[in-house]
Amino acid sequence: MKLRKLITVGVLSLSLIVGSTSAFAASIDDTLGLDSEVAINKLVALNVFAKADSFRPEAPLTRSDLSYLLVRVLPLKTPAKQPQIADVATANGANSHIAKVVGNGYLMLQNGKFNPKKGVTFGELSKALAYGLGFKASWSTRPIDAFFYLERKGVLSINTDLDAVVTREDAAVVLDKFLDVKGSYIKDAGVVSAILENSLIINNGSEYAEYALAPHAALFINGQSEELSTFGPGTAVNVILNAKGELAYVEGSILGMVSGTITMSSGKVKINDALKNADLNAVVDALPNDPEGTFTLTTFGKYAAAGVTFAGNAFINEGNDEVTMLDVYMSKAEDRAFSAAGTTITLDFSEDAIANQSFEIAEDAKILLVDKEITLSELVKLQTTNTLSGTVEMDESGVVTSIVAKAEPKKAE
Repeated sequence: MKLRKLITVGVLSLSLIVGSTSAFAASIDDTLGLDSEVAINKLVALNVFAKADSFRPEAPLTRSDLSYLLVRVLPLKTPAKQPQIADVATANGANSHIAKVVGNGYLMLQNGKFNPKKGVTFGELSKALAYGLGFKASWSTRPIDAFFYLERKGVLSINTDLDAVVTREDAAVVLDKFLDVKGSYIKDAGVVSAILENSLIINNGSEYAEYALAPHAALFINGQSEELSTFGPGTAVNVILNAKGELAYVEGSILGMVSGTITMSSGKVKINDALKNADLNAVVDALPNDPEGTFTLTTFGKYAAAGVTFAGNAFINEGNDEVTMLDVYMSKAEDRAFSAAGTTITLDFSEDAIANQSFEIAEDAKILLVDKEITLSELVKLQTTNTLSGTVEMDESGVVTSIVAKAEPKKAE
């Protein structure tokens, strides 16, 4: 696929502080098949959770772990006065993540101690995350009120046991919802138009945006971890970017392909006899007769309305049954004015306010003037005193194979 417009997206802001890593990795082994697999790998890719060979999803989330996570997802300032913690050293910047969450009131000391290795309960998690979404301690200090605040926002389930200890897997699922509700994720969506060595180009409706792949990016199609090469042109994707504007998370849907006659009807793509809705960001490949030109879903619809029939392949998002990509050629244009010069024919679409289309004529093309077969040179000579029109057929390489012409004498000026 040839792209005419490649726009590289610059650095985007994100409240998540994303560290640098060096190698791409697939889904973490001990998360494979878990309902939480996507959430865990997404947050690891965004460096909310530290990258490691294993995630230990069933392990308890400790208070130290939670303090680390909170400073990754919230803009917590260093407290003006260092809190006095009996069991954690905080002098000279030590354990700054713990000092920040305690100093900002997100986690409370227990008899002067932080108890960093103690498991976090859902009650404690509720208060911390509710504060992160704007809940005020002056409203209530009860964990149950903070919990209901989060439940109304869709962060926690109504069935949550506030006394239960949070696992690392639980924390990933909850934090994923929290960050989404908070608006921390920098998102884009569209249809893949090309895969480069280590990046995707996405038609997002306003531009062809090129995004480089982040180290340890989480790539999923229909909930299954995949490699970059799986996200072929036509794949509808939702993406999340890190602070560098790189793809940290990509979620796509499986593609199907249907071949045949393709037109537009009532605003829908008609493939043979089936009508399909089209993704507004659908990618349309350049026509074979104009491989360096630009062709879009909008122009496809205009030519179809002007009587052009297309053939080729339609790629369909199996998740919502929408057309996401067309790889087509003009197969027939009926009752169309045209001119011929040398071995080229140009179809006139000026009355339809769209660009004319030119095609090479095959050496063995069949040319009829009404019912009489004529040569190409004879067709060209007819233009001296006649205006030509008719039906023209083309093959998949964009070459004319048949012309059924009509010649009408030119009117005297």
